[in-house]
Formats: sequence, structure tokens, C-alpha cells
Amino acid sequence: MNLKTQIIVEKISEDKNDSFWYHNQEVAFIELPNGEKLLAESRGEIAVSFEEDGTYYKGGQAVDKAISLGLNDLSLEELILNDRFRNNNWFAVVKINEEGEISDDLALGGDYDETLALLGMVAIEETM
Repeated sequence: MNLKTQIIVEKISEDKNDSFWYHNQEVAFIELPNGEKLLAESRGEIAVSFEEDGTYYKGGQAVDKAISLGLNDLSLEELILNDRFRNNNWFAVVKINEEGEISDDLALGGDYDETLALLGMVAIEETM
């Protein structure tokens, strides 16, 4: 059986792999032979301060601010280490049936590449 991952949002760059960069986006899907679909999407809240005792940016504003500052995954790690994140998002793989009902999370990932691999592994499990 040949299941193909269909990319919705391409990876931005090798140094922007964290789910943070894909806030609230559907990233990829696989259509299963039974008509159901597996979807990898970014979920969760983001709240981050880019300066000590600074303003907290949320959601898309945080992503836009990080891009304008020229940040990447390593920069995000520094912010995390300096306790500047209140919330960060993640990737989830879910199943959508033919009626459009969405399952609970089947797999969770923190970065783009890991999540595409998880999507493929869940697809194999679902077709066995």
C-alpha cells in the first residue's frame, strides 16, 4: 500500500523546525484507503516575552515578532532557558472521519520533521 503525505505548509527553513513557527496551521495530511484522513496540525497557545520584564506576545503576534527579530530555533531555546515562555504550542496528529469528526490526539510532536515521521507511523498503524 502506498500512502502519500501531502504537505499543506512547507517547512520554513532548517533552523525553524519548532512548532512555534507554524502556530495554528494544518501542516500535512494522509488520506487513508477507508476515506478517513490523518492530519498533522499545530495546536496550543503561545505567550512569550522577548525582553526581560517585557511585554508578552501571544499567538501569531509572537511568531511575527520573532520573525522580525530574526530569531530561529536556537533563539527560542534561549528564551525557554531564560523562562520567557508562559506557553508554547505543539504538533498533533488526529484522524478525521468521513463525517468530519476529529479524534483525540493520536500522536504529539515538537518539531516539523518529527511530526511528519509520526504522521507516517500513525498511517501505517491505522492501515494494519
